[in-house]
Amino acid sequence: MVVLPLVCLLSFAANIILKQASYRANASATLQFAEAAIVISDLIHGLQAERGSSAGFVASAGDSFGEVLATRRAITDDGLANYADINDMVTAFDARAASEIDQGLVELNRMRRDVDGLSIETTRLGQEYTRIIDTLLDVSVKMANTGTSADLRRVATAYAAAMYAKESAGQQRSMGARGFGSGSFTPDTFEGFVAYGARKDAFLYEAEAALGPDAWADISAALDAQSSTTMDNMRNEAKKIAFSDLPVGISQ
Repeated sequence: MVVLPLVCLLSFAANIILKQASYRANASATLQFAEAAIVISDLIHGLQAERGSSAGFVASAGDSFGEVLATRRAITDDGLANYADINDMVTAFDARAASEIDQGLVELNRMRRDVDGLSIETTRLGQEYTRIIDTLLDVSVKMANTGTSADLRRVATAYAAAMYAKESAGQQRSMGARGFGSGSFTPDTFEGFVAYGARKDAFLYEAEAALGPDAWADISAALDAQSSTTMDNMRNEAKKIAFSDLPVGISQ
């Protein structure tokens, strides 16, 4: 999964605010929202990883992904604890979205029980996780877009594109986990796996276009290279399953 160093974008925005006196009056509120967006982004990351491992666990009928799923749930729980600290801010910013998020997070416990009991199919599981993630993503992007200057809007555009790229990568990983967990890729699963990878790349190009090549170079250098290598391996292994009888080298 693409892991964007969001702190780099936050620092980039902070430098714009602090260097330009005309924006300092709104600096405190803008940075508070940016910091809240980071907290929400961390929770999104946890849910994305948990979604993929849950899909793999269910697809394998509980034979794979058990240990990694427990680890990823713990990461999500850390994100939930941090989100609780900004819940009032999110409610003040967008009460309707905050209510939808709260309801979705209540449903998360039920989904986890259904996953543990193998009583939910992977398609519905993915839809329910994605509904929570989409609402969190929408609020995070709106918070990051509260700046008033053209430069800050440019950063916000890059942030939004990068977050959508990350969600596309998460969807791709979830599709991969479904195929690897079951030991077979249906045409729809493989097509989705490839399509989400293409969407991810398109959003990353959009982020680069918003920031410009020089600024983007500093941020893209901090992308998780190992994670990108893992996705390359997953693509290769998915092709083996979809198009041949070659042995598969990824189990979780």
